[in-house]
Amino acid sequence: MDKQIIITIGREFGSGGLEIAEKLGAKLGIPVYDKEYFTNLLKQDNILEKDQVLFDESSPMTMPSISMIGSDWFDKQGRIDYAEFNYIKKEAEAGKSFIVVGRCAEYVLKDHPARVSFFILGDPEVKIKRIEQMYGLTEQKAATACKNMDKSRKSYHNFYSSVKWGDSRAYDLSINSSRVGIDNAVGIIEGYIRLWMQN
Repeated sequence: MDKQIIITIGREFGSGGLEIAEKLGAKLGIPVYDKEYFTNLLKQDNILEKDQVLFDESSPMTMPSISMIGSDWFDKQGRIDYAEFNYIKKEAEAGKSFIVVGRCAEYVLKDHPARVSFFILGDPEVKIKRIEQMYGLTEQKAATACKNMDKSRKSYHNFYSSVKWGDSRAYDLSINSSRVGIDNAVGIIEGYIRLWMQN
């Protein structure tokens, strides 16, 4: 791909956003930066300890426990979040093409000319069924997981961004993967990108 392109994908839990990103990355021949990618970078830079688990897209507004008030969790999580933002900016400034899943990337790179942003959402019953199957959960536990994860992602995003999570004005295109399916969502994004690259 000659022209630099940075695809940012925000997503609701259970909507298949990561799977869409991975399939799109394979089609376009560009890397996908997700939780695993950032975890490895943070550990290489000693921001995360080798055995530490990354609180994925958490903010001081969604701290793991009220008992953590007064601890250094706020500072640690802030360091992690800003390190991730800096990794994204450096890759963009280096002229690389890539896909970023989450991480407020559409806001972090809001002024970058190569950025194209998408938001993947889904119907509640379809998302719940997907989480049931992926993680072997009961319907009730899957519904709770969807609710809690989306609450965490929304809080994280809105803490750092001046534009609300999922607000269509923050994205080039929003897609309901429950209505069109994962593969068709990939095709829609790919088609949009092909048109964008012609301009």
